[in-house]
Amino acid sequence: MTTFKSCPVRFRIMASWFRAGRCLVAKFGPSAVTPRALHSSRSLRNEAIDPRVWALGRLHHVGVAVPDVNAASKLYKETLAMGDKVSEVRSHPEHGIRCVFIDFGNSMLELIEPLGEASPLKGFIDRNKGGGLHHICLEVNDLDAAARQLSDLKIHLLSPKPRPGAHGKDVLFLHPKDCQGVLVELQQA
Repeated sequence: MTTFKSCPVRFRIMASWFRAGRCLVAKFGPSAVTPRALHSSRSLRNEAIDPRVWALGRLHHVGVAVPDVNAASKLYKETLAMGDKVSEVRSHPEHGIRCVFIDFGNSMLELIEPLGEASPLKGFIDRNKGGGLHHICLEVNDLDAAARQLSDLKIHLLSPKPRPGAHGKDVLFLHPKDCQGVLVELQQA
């Protein structure tokens, strides 16, 4: 009689993929079973997120770091004719930034400039002289539950608990190394 341990390695790997696929189908339906989902331990770990506890909402804004927020604001306001959709420049010393929001109706663009040498954004601008994509912000329906569950899943949070963001709503940042190289901001809806 042949035992499972004596089977060729290829067969054992395929059997583990089959078991993982059955779990994914049972939990999320047939569309969840992709070769990447079956092969990626990160995808299988994500099945622990229970959507009844908290859920992602819409894309709130995309943050773009700029060396000069006034010049960037002028570009959108005048050159790209966004006019009154561009907010005034606001300083947020608690975050070490100056920012402008451009409202596109369904989401926004946040232009952010370092406020002083101690700004956490200063290093990013030093490495990217012309600026560039800094982060994306997604709304969640329960930020505290998201923080607890993501911590349990070993997703690194850049602060131990949510804090007020530029819109006055609580926010939390997820480390880029756990989010495919993207700095992700979660904001309470």
